[in-house]
Amino acid sequence: MKKSFILGLTVGIFVPFIGAFIFIVSGRMPVATKSPPLPFEKFLANSAIHAALENEIGKKSPVPLSEVNFVSGAKIYKTQCLVCHGQPNSPVNFIAEGMFPRPPQLFSSEGNVTDDPVGNIFWKIK
Repeated sequence: MKKSFILGLTVGIFVPFIGAFIFIVSGRMPVATKSPPLPFEKFLANSAIHAALENEIGKKSPVPLSEVNFVSGAKIYKTQCLVCHGQPNSPVNFIAEGMFPRPPQLFSSEGNVTDDPVGNIFWKIK
């Protein structure tokens, strides 16, 4: 009785992992950027992001508010962020369209992040 229980438990633990391995190596797992995410993928990604942001909520930005810093930030955005996150009054470009997950378009109504706590914004940019 004990041996059959241990055998059943062992098989019950390893069969899902073996099945997942076969699913992946057989080429059936969708990997194209146009493929929808796997059912558990979105949950895991969102859980990790929310856990990381939870630690940053009360923190303040170490960069003081000043005109010099705003201008410097705008220059950095223009050279490093604009291609994915967009610019005012422009459609989403083909680079951002092909990314997964799709980067928020910060100058559109759905990409507006001005209501995020300062610690979250600083963590995302960092």
